[in-house]
Amino acid sequence: MSDLADNNIYCHLDGYPHIVVRYVPGFYGRHALRAGISREDAIAAGWKMMAKFEDRLWCCVVFGPEDARYLYPGGKWADSDTPPSGGAGDVLAGMLKQQDR
Repeated sequence: MSDLADNNIYCHLDGYPHIVVRYVPGFYGRHALRAGISREDAIAAGWKMMAKFEDRLWCCVVFGPEDARYLYPGGKWADSDTPPSGGAGDVLAGMLKQQDR
């Protein structure tokens, strides 16, 4: 079973946990994780996501509004109470969500 959620593009935007990938400065993508995933499995999914990008991008596994783990190339990581937010990815997702109504 995949750790990524099997749901539509919009339903994960406010849900937890999810993975945020920084593609370029100011442009982030959010990827939902399946409901009920353990913290350890969510972090492992974050490392797998980084491996897909050949460890050139950083990811952040977000567990809640003040609970996140940043994953960096080279196997480094840092826990934080400030998950990533904003950026063009959020703006685009919001515009698409408004169009869908």
